[in-house]
Amino acid sequence: MQRVTKRNIILAILLVLILIVIALLIGNFTYSFIAPDIDDDITNQGEVTASGDTIIFSSGNALSLHATTDNFNATSSNLTDTTNPSVRLIASNKTNNASTTYYAGVIINENTFTYSTDNNTAELILTILDENGNPVQTSSDTLSYVTVNGVSGFDITGKTGAFNIVTEHPISTTSSTTGTTHTWTFTLTFVNLDTDQSVNENATLDMEVVLQRDLIEDITLLSDYIKNEVYTGVDGENGIYYHDGVGDYENASEEAGDNSYRYAGANPNNYVCFASDEATCPVDNLYRIIGVFDDQVKLIKSTSYGSYYWGSNNWQTSTLKNTLNSTYLNSLGEWSNLIEANTTW
Repeated sequence: MQRVTKRNIILAILLVLILIVIALLIGNFTYSFIAPDIDDDITNQGEVTASGDTIIFSSGNALSLHATTDNFNATSSNLTDTTNPSVRLIASNKTNNASTTYYAGVIINENTFTYSTDNNTAELILTILDENGNPVQTSSDTLSYVTVNGVSGFDITGKTGAFNIVTEHPISTTSSTTGTTHTWTFTLTFVNLDTDQSVNENATLDMEVVLQRDLIEDITLLSDYIKNEVYTGVDGENGIYYHDGVGDYENASEEAGDNSYRYAGANPNNYVCFASDEATCPVDNLYRIIGVFDDQVKLIKSTSYGSYYWGSNNWQTSTLKNTLNSTYLNSLGEWSNLIEANTTW
């Protein structure tokens, strides 16, 4: 049996202490580069920056208004809708200190509200309060700040598109646990002017409130681009016709009165690249626009997809249906989400 001596005990203690120190050092090095823990309910909304800090954006609810004779008349109050988007910054536990900037603004997808007065008095007003409850009175995208019947904010009557209201707004924190949270208040108001505003009866607005790290860019729908940019108001220009049931339509057996926008002619310039982000569109991703029906764009593939047989007189069990609705759609990846699955043409 080995004899236990005082020297052996001291060596054993030193060895244990060395192992503990090494373990602590390894644990410290590992821990210092771990991003802060985020609660499960906001993990999917957060992003970790290059410095290991975490920033989480919560957009709040989309703002919308719909004026009817029931909810808006001469004796009613203003119509309003409010949401509270927020941004939360959590420092890396390596430094317990973080700072960054972000942008605040809106994307107005639909807005059929218009001015009802000769002097264009603002009727649709967006009021914004920052994280300290202070009203934002200037816009980087030149929206006009107005006050009408006691309501102050930005005049967005008839406005659509993306608007950066506040740019590079600072946020900082010295916490790697709770962090710092900025909660904003966006309020949309349809002001009762005590005048005839019947032009806005059944008018609607759909608007997204945006807090994000980068500039808010305007996203134009293809359908809107075709209707507002390609179509000039003159049938036949740019190879496109507005089928309102009035006028002459090239290559049409009848003048469809469905208010669609349709390309026609020998070889109109109606090409579009779909399911590819390449600078030069691959031939297999080249499509042609048939037209715009409501807000949906109908495309046809410019090149052949291949030769396939029907396989059955019943469409529900046909080979062709399976090829198009399964094989073809799956080949598009995430782009397939842009295709309306249930549509009657």
